Amino acid sequence: MISKRLLAAAVCSVLLICTACTSKNNSKKPEESSTQSESAVKKDTSVKMKKYELPKFLADSKKADVLSNVVYKSFDPAALMVEPEKQPFEGYKCTACFNDTLYIFSDSENYGLLNSRGEEILPSAGISKISAVAPGILRASHEDGTAVYYRVSGDSIKEEKIADFDISRISFEPISSLTSSDEGQNSTGYLLYLDGVQIYDTEWVTVNKLDPSSLDTSKSCEAVYKASAGSAYYYITFDKFYNLTIYECEYGVIRMQLRGKEAECYVLNQEHYKDLCTLIGSFGSENRSARVSAEADDDYIQLTLGTSDEDKKTVTISPDGFCFTEASDGTKYFNVMDPQTFTDLVSWIDGTLSTEYKG
Repeated sequence: MISKRLLAAAVCSVLLICTACTSKNNSKKPEESSTQSESAVKKDTSVKMKKYELPKFLADSKKADVLSNVVYKSFDPAALMVEPEKQPFEGYKCTACFNDTLYIFSDSENYGLLNSRGEEILPSAGISKISAVAPGILRASHEDGTAVYYRVSGDSIKEEKIADFDISRISFEPISSLTSSDEGQNSTGYLLYLDGVQIYDTEWVTVNKLDPSSLDTSKSCEAVYKASAGSAYYYITFDKFYNLTIYECEYGVIRMQLRGKEAECYVLNQEHYKDLCTLIGSFGSENRSARVSAEADDDYIQLTLGTSDEDKKTVTISPDGFCFTEASDGTKYFNVMDPQTFTDLVSWIDGTLSTEYKG
């Protein structure tokens, strides 16, 4: 990753070379040199930049999280916990209805549970929160930091002990299928199973188990796999209750400083990644020698793109259009682009990538 100081130094080097070339061309006659110097004093050669601001979705986000673009959830607690339209029982303030059968009530400081007849089946004393953690399982969080789990059966509950997570219950079973391009040749894919039952119908091309701690995320996972389907990549995750959540993987990361504010976000959608590569490729280069405007104030956008270490490249762009590219094979080069490309890139990030962070 190239630092802002290194980028600034490299840009200055390019500008010094341009200045030296200009001085050489102006040294033919004293009269010409004097005239051009006076003209240069009157003319402002700095690059004029259009207005840009840090995208709002980045200003509001605390930190980029690689598990943000949700593709599939096997369990959605919000769908099971519904706020009642009117209070069903006199003398109780119900805050939510679970699975259309049980009601969570509040006594202003604590929470308890009522059945469909308004009978208390879980007193509120000492309980700070009641939440759904898996299909048919509620968790009662107590003020002392402990938690008790309950299995819901119709109109009643029964305390349940949650066993330690057992990753051996998860398996990816290989299947062979005939390829259309090479008749008679088989290709191997993988189907996802939990306790011997298929739980997702996608055929994965590749599957690799990961250490959950290796992911840049605030979400808790007991098991994580990185898998591909077609040309897209996904994280397949399980929590301690074996709830399955699938996220699209990152295809790149964007770090930036705009108007003195720093932020970062991931590119978490394959189509967006393709659009971004096309956008950068359309910027082109131009011949220009102009001093870096003081308005830039060390602002920059840095894009690290690619799905593997072998094809990664880092592109760092300043508001003036100066761009430094460093590829994973060691190739490094500068080019100069229209300053409008910087504001175009800010607009694209704001209008496109914000959709990946709504989940």
